[in-house]
Amino acid sequence: MPPNLAIVASANDALAVPDTREHIKQMHAAGDSLVSMVSALGLPLDDRIRRILEGLSPDVVAGIRQATLAALEAGGSGLPLSCVVTEDQLNAGQGVDVDVPDLNGTRTIRVRPASSG
Repeated sequence: MPPNLAIVASANDALAVPDTREHIKQMHAAGDSLVSMVSALGLPLDDRIRRILEGLSPDVVAGIRQATLAALEAGGSGLPLSCVVTEDQLNAGQGVDVDVPDLNGTRTIRVRPASSG
């Protein structure tokens, strides 16, 4: 199934390039912010995505780093991601919940519509 969000498709395209994977590892190791990483890679960064990334807790950011690095170290060439949010939902102002659980033995970045209440 193709990614629901343009930024995810663009990130996976970037991760298909070995030099980019190495650059991402270096940026994570340096502790670069997710926003600066997205910008440095030339990925589509609109205000909605910027707000989501800037609003993530330090624990979630650490989990994203760990999950991404583990996937890259294992030879992966895409984000370890489960995202069920669509562009239409974001355009309509839908908030999101982001966590990084262990799904089927793999740390996975999970993005879902925000739970109400």
